[in-house]
Amino acid sequence: MNIETRIANGVAYHLDWDMEGHIVIEQPKTVALYHKLKYDDQPPAGDYFWAFDMEQFKRQIKDKHLEDKKLYRVGYSLYGTHEGIEALEAYYAGVRKRIVAECDPQEVYFYECNNHEYMYNWDGDEEAIKLILDYWGEDVARGIKRINANYTIEEIKERAQNR
Repeated sequence: MNIETRIANGVAYHLDWDMEGHIVIEQPKTVALYHKLKYDDQPPAGDYFWAFDMEQFKRQIKDKHLEDKKLYRVGYSLYGTHEGIEALEAYYAGVRKRIVAECDPQEVYFYECNNHEYMYNWDGDEEAIKLILDYWGEDVARGIKRINANYTIEEIKERAQNR
């Protein structure tokens, strides 16, 4: 099979048609760091927890010795003390800051296209480009070499507002 290397914003890649068009970054520089920060690293233990039913909720309170503390429900089944939630939010703000400062948006876009299976998804690259919009903003998103772009940036922003 003949591999056609392409360049997008300095990132060499090709499409692997044996894998339905999976994007292969030929010499990734920041993908491993991005994956580590976003998916592998875990926040430090603290006075917060996730509980999806009353049994888990009660067990977590007991296990974390939070019986006498005021707890807040943040959403997404997340609970904790004010300080615990603030510490968790600070952790994720730090992760976000590192991703923006240390990761290449084009590589992140390609990684997330694969992660969200753009090649099968009726919405194409929508999830991947929404992440770029969220992390780096509209100017950077407009500079991304997109693959299977079914919607413009304007349409994606409008769809997000209407959901």
